[in-house]
Amino acid sequence: DGARGPKDAWSDPARIAAARLPQAGAAAWTRTYWPS
Repeated sequence: DGARGPKDAWSDPARIAAARLPQAGAAAWTRTYWPS
């Protein structure tokens, strides 16, 4: 689903995270894109 626009990606970050990174990298992806 990478062909879809960024709006769809931001609306479903879990999908893009799983598609571009291994499951083990989900936490790192969250910290990188959603620094709390």
